[in-house]
Amino acid sequence: MTMQTQLKIGDGKCECCGNGLSHDQIKGYLVCDTCGAVHDRVMVNPTLQIGGTVNKERPPASQFGSFGERPYIVDGMGSYIGHHTESTFFDATNRAPLSASRQRKFRRLKYRYEMSTKIGPNEPLYRSLKKLNLTCSVLGISNSIRNEAADLLQKAITLMKKEHPDMFLDNIRLGCTCLIAALRNRRSPFSDHQVLDVYMPSRKPRYLSRYKVWMQDNMDILFYESAAFKKWIPKIISDLERSPMLTDRIERKGENHAKFFKKLKKGVKIVADELTFYDYVGKNPRILAASLCYVVSKMICPRIPSQNLYGKIAETAENSIRDHQRSLWKPYFAKHNIILT
Repeated sequence: MTMQTQLKIGDGKCECCGNGLSHDQIKGYLVCDTCGAVHDRVMVNPTLQIGGTVNKERPPASQFGSFGERPYIVDGMGSYIGHHTESTFFDATNRAPLSASRQRKFRRLKYRYEMSTKIGPNEPLYRSLKKLNLTCSVLGISNSIRNEAADLLQKAITLMKKEHPDMFLDNIRLGCTCLIAALRNRRSPFSDHQVLDVYMPSRKPRYLSRYKVWMQDNMDILFYESAAFKKWIPKIISDLERSPMLTDRIERKGENHAKFFKKLKKGVKIVADELTFYDYVGKNPRILAASLCYVVSKMICPRIPSQNLYGKIAETAENSIRDHQRSLWKPYFAKHNIILT
């Protein structure tokens, strides 16, 4: 049994400095001994001749095999002949089989080697699909929803690479978003928290907001209701108007009750109309409306509003209003130079 190797560098000299070349048996490249320039790879000829010697004019053998062109390298799997069909590994003499423990070891190595060869550059997509399949198995999600999510994932990746070729793509996060989209489309009773507990533990639904927004804009998939926080604004303002604690505070500060709420309604409407979907995505609508009322009240009359008081009246946490003021409203007002009087 003989094999031929084809050298793409005919004279065996470096094109840069003219010195000799050496063969890198790990990666199969021809490398210059002096300047280190890397040249073409040495490839194994696709045709395998069984028996006899190589004769270019008239080969004496009558049987030939082909295992495809591949780099001429030395790897841990030894010969490629029979590699994909044989399940038993032998020693160097090819006579005595290896021990049971080493058989299991090399089977695992063979599986990993074959999988990495088949997957190639699509490893991120493969891992995301594998994670998707595991999550559906744990939660008991039907195969039809799983297949729909996988189809959405591949469409999203293709579209995103086409429109934003330089953008970093997180296949795991995008796969989780596609699974949630498929569940919402089929009206399946699984919450985002349940999916994330299996798919991406320790992550919150807000972690998926970026890809949800992108898929809603580019793939016509509805995740968020437009401006849902506006439905809470009339109720919260009404609760503030009827609150005896706030009314007493306004009177003690020497302000007019009707005039104060007239300014509050006008200022809240101005800010709410200017607020875009990208500003409030992932925020709780009730807390967003309560924090907006507090911030506008603070701007039109700094002495009256209190985070603790507004939290009790709107039935929201005081620290939630504080967090929204610091992370959302303060930079938003500074960016757009909004001044309410």
